[in-house]
Amino acid sequence: MAFLKKMRWMAVVAFKGGGRGVRRRKWRNSVRDWLNRLDFVVFGFFDRIDTRFLFKGRNVRTANGRVRSSYEARFVQFLRRRHVRYRYERKLVLYDRKLSLDARILLMLLYVPFSSVLPAFVNRWAAYKYGIHVYRPDFYLPRYKVYVEVWGMADFNEGYKRVMNKKLSMYRRHRIPVISVYPRHLRDLDSSFPGLFREATGKRLPER
Repeated sequence: MAFLKKMRWMAVVAFKGGGRGVRRRKWRNSVRDWLNRLDFVVFGFFDRIDTRFLFKGRNVRTANGRVRSSYEARFVQFLRRRHVRYRYERKLVLYDRKLSLDARILLMLLYVPFSSVLPAFVNRWAAYKYGIHVYRPDFYLPRYKVYVEVWGMADFNEGYKRVMNKKLSMYRRHRIPVISVYPRHLRDLDSSFPGLFREATGKRLPER
């Protein structure tokens, strides 16, 4: 059973971005203590690989995987309490102009899968040349087909606010349903988010 739990933990590290970590324990038994030390070293190594390469920039752990900020972690906890399934940073591809089917297929095969690791100037060139933009909204709720953006720094960072307004403008232009969560909403999600959710989807958010 313990072995299966560890295999599950490794799967979480590989596909979701880290688990709750491994604690070093003392069992007052030389064999169990040695195995625990081995666990601590091996899974600590996987954890570092995970942070450095697989999920770079996702430095905040949650029970469901890593996220990029404490604001997003708070929202994850809220979704878990309400039993709402979500996908984190699901890729969203939008076009500014009409392209031929061949061009779209080539872009989807050769550009989109690698856009997150390419230099910024390549993404700017693709946006200028082909009008293609690859976004990763914070959360996607598949059951309700709606995206959620958590704008945690919207109140005190002007550069962040400019990027936010540009993304929201693009979402509106393409009629992408998006719920915007601002710092004032994060103070009490239980009272603020159900109204935002109902306004965007026309449905009620599940109770706890």
